[in-house]
Amino acid sequence: MTETHLLEAKKGTATGAIPFSMFCEKLNLFRNVAVDTGSFSLAVNLFNQTL
Repeated sequence: MTETHLLEAKKGTATGAIPFSMFCEKLNLFRNVAVDTGSFSLAVNLFNQTL
C-alpha cells in the first residue's frame, strides 16, 4: 500500500472504501464482540455483515 492509498483511505475517497473512522468503529466493535463472546467466528460474521 502506498502513501497515497493510505491518505485516500483516511479521507474515505478510495474506491469502494468506507470512511476510515467508520472502519475503526467496526474494528472496535469486532474486538468487543470477540472478547465478550469468546467467539472469533461470530465476531467475523458480525464484522462482515456490518461492513
